[in-house]
Amino acid sequence: MRELLRQAFRKIRRISQRALLRRVSYANKIRYLQLQVEGGQALADIEHLEPFGFTSHPLPGADVIALAFNGNGSHTVALLAGDQRYRLVIEEGEAAVYNQHGDKVHIRKDRVVEIKASVQVLIDTPEVVCSGVVKAADFITHRGASADQHTHPQTASGTTEEPNL
Repeated sequence: MRELLRQAFRKIRRISQRALLRRVSYANKIRYLQLQVEGGQALADIEHLEPFGFTSHPLPGADVIALAFNGNGSHTVALLAGDQRYRLVIEEGEAAVYNQHGDKVHIRKDRVVEIKASVQVLIDTPEVVCSGVVKAADFITHRGASADQHTHPQTASGTTEEPNL
């Protein structure tokens, strides 16, 4: 009886493991991780499961939670990959998406969404709609010309015509 309990506890302990990410590879759209679990054992070709609509390509050295179905390791999947080296410190009730370069979308508790991009924010859509004021700290271009540098032909009525771009 004691041996059966020991085996059962060993299986339970093997169901979930904390691991260190060593390498990432892809086969079609499936991401596979190579992991090193506690004790130094290597696990290869572990499928990385993610929630629908969210994806990330974790860096080597990230912490991973691996789940072994039936506790035997023959069907193990990686559920979570987190990296404390780059984690943001945010307030209670806040959420953020970020990368290792410090780029982020931060949904703050003061109801402000902060977007920080080191190089560029690219919006690929036929139309952008803003229901409020648009402010720019630097210059704005329209059809390749600076909005600050263009001129307007004057009309007799006092209303300017379209700008000369």
